[in-house]
Amino acid sequence: MLSSRYFSRTVPAVAQRFYASHSYEIKTTFAPDGTRTSVLENGVKIVQIPKEDTSVALGLFVNVGSVNETHQTHGSSHYLRRFLYKGTNKTSGLRITRTIENLTSQFEANNGRETLAYTATTHPGHVRDVAEILADVLRPRLAEWEFREVKELVKDDIEQRKSNLIATLGDKVRHTAFRGVGLGRAPVIPEYNLDQIYPEQLADWIGSNVIGERITLVIAGNTPYDDEGLIKSLAVIFAALPASSIGSGPAAPVVASNYYGGELVEAGGPSNIYVEAYKGAQAGSKDHVAQLVLANILGDATSEFLPGNNLTSRFAKEFSGDEFSLVSSFNSHDSQTLFGVRAVGSAPTKVLAEKVHSQLSNLATNKITEEELNRSRNILKTRLKLFRDSRNGFLLGTWKYGNGSAFDGALDALTPQSLQQVASNLLSTPRTTVVKGDLTDLPSFK
Repeated sequence: MLSSRYFSRTVPAVAQRFYASHSYEIKTTFAPDGTRTSVLENGVKIVQIPKEDTSVALGLFVNVGSVNETHQTHGSSHYLRRFLYKGTNKTSGLRITRTIENLTSQFEANNGRETLAYTATTHPGHVRDVAEILADVLRPRLAEWEFREVKELVKDDIEQRKSNLIATLGDKVRHTAFRGVGLGRAPVIPEYNLDQIYPEQLADWIGSNVIGERITLVIAGNTPYDDEGLIKSLAVIFAALPASSIGSGPAAPVVASNYYGGELVEAGGPSNIYVEAYKGAQAGSKDHVAQLVLANILGDATSEFLPGNNLTSRFAKEFSGDEFSLVSSFNSHDSQTLFGVRAVGSAPTKVLAEKVHSQLSNLATNKITEEELNRSRNILKTRLKLFRDSRNGFLLGTWKYGNGSAFDGALDALTPQSLQQVASNLLSTPRTTVVKGDLTDLPSFK
């Protein structure tokens, strides 16, 4: 087991290799749109995306999350994210905090099932300073007293997650669908592991999993530096990160989660809840785009219809009255997606289940009209444009899905018939249901 103090920095040695002997190899490729991708010897990718803007958006994406965790290490990426404002062996927590406050106009850190992400917006002249902080926070000092402080933050996160109905339902659906493994693990540490993960265990997990080939730095925007000079600076900053595991074991592979489906039934609660979901397509694929359209056609309905609600959606027409407090379609955006509907209300669970199941079944059997398709297509194109017009939206969207042209092309190619075929394929997969509340006469669908 590694000591929590092993995260030393070897920047001087890397700098000597890079500047003196010029033996440090960087492989660079260029895309037609001007995007430059540089891969360091340790596998770290640095992606530069040209964009005319007064600020620069930076994103540090690490392909680790709860899918890389075991029963014993579940919650490690959550802990690592919470060490953002704590010290490293190179920088004090106070300096990290002041740098973020003084040099960035926006800074966020999030850990998910598959990715640990840090995003920032800064002045073009501060790109190198912010990038250095981003690299450094991946190697926290893990001092015992700071670990205790972080543990309290993690406890608060658990309580907040419990109070978030949508997030909690999503966790239960994934846990049921994937049997608690891989994508079935929630991104928040489970309570049973709170007193089982210590600085030494976390250091070992970081050393084994937060490695070069899983790290990508994306810079969206133009900087005052010449590209070669910027890459040289960033190479010195990021090249010190290990190329492979330096922990007690190999890097945990990204789990190829197996979708099983299943049923989770719980009695009691202030409201009745019914969730029905199916295995979706690969994120970013043409069928996934079709899923987004299907979800928009179903729409959502609440007990209060306000200006801006999708009053023409199928759910808005089917669900009305105070007995339906929330009915909405959903898509997950993990590598393996889920498509489904969640319903919450005072109506009997039997009614919620029958109505939701009927609406899902109708996607494959009742004709989807050109009007529904065109309306949903326009809504999704508008949402995508608004998302990508924001700095972080441009950053995240480009890193994950490219420039958006493939998405628009897939939208334009859809027909009512192809949508219904996708719906039929979805509904042919094993069903996942989560039910809570009054279980009287709960129907069983074939």
